[in-house]
Amino acid sequence: MMCTECGRSRVVQRRSRKEWSKGRIFFCCPFYKMDGSGCPFWYWEEDYVKIVETKGILTGSGGRMVAEAEAEASGTDVARNGLPVEGSVVGQDVVILLKYMCFICTCMLFVMVLNLFVVLMK
Repeated sequence: MMCTECGRSRVVQRRSRKEWSKGRIFFCCPFYKMDGSGCPFWYWEEDYVKIVETKGILTGSGGRMVAEAEAEASGTDVARNGLPVEGSVVGQDVVILLKYMCFICTCMLFVMVLNLFVVLMK
C-alpha cells in the first residue's frame, strides 16, 4: 500500500527493537523520521490493520493480511519483494553467517601477518 500521507513510497513493515516494545510489529513510510521532520505515517500493526480494513484492502479473516498469511503458511519471514522482513529469523541467520565469515577472515589475516613476520625475521 502506498503511503497515504506523502504518497512517495510503499509502506514498510518493521519490528520494534526498543526495550519496552521489543518484537512488536509496526508499519511506517520509509521517509518517516523520529524527530518529526519526515513523513508522519507510522502505526502499530493493530492500528494499521484498522486503516487497511477501512480502505477495503484487507481480505483475510481475523485481521490478517493475505501476504502475511501466505508468508506464515510457507514458514518464511519473507516480504512480498522476496527480501527477509526486518528482524526476521532469516535476516538474523544471514547476519550471524556474515559475522562468522568476518571472524574467519580476520583470523586468516592474523596468521598471514604472523607468517610474514617470521619469514622476515630469518
